[in-house]
Amino acid sequence: MRTLGGILPGLGVSITPDDDGHVSVRLPAEVAELFILALEKRAKEWQEAMRRARMEETRLQAEEDAWLAEYERVRG
Repeated sequence: MRTLGGILPGLGVSITPDDDGHVSVRLPAEVAELFILALEKRAKEWQEAMRRARMEETRLQAEEDAWLAEYERVRG
């Protein structure tokens, strides 16, 4: 498997360090479009993961509430 550094020049991508500690990245429009599409896909995956996590948190909270209600019922 080729490393990222070996792939980038072949795609027309250049990365140049700036004096202020930043880097400048130049890439062809086609590569930029693929990059943006990949970011959009990743963002949708993250949003879905967060939605599932919120649903699981709600489910666990409801389960905890049910256990507390049962404990209070038995205790009373």
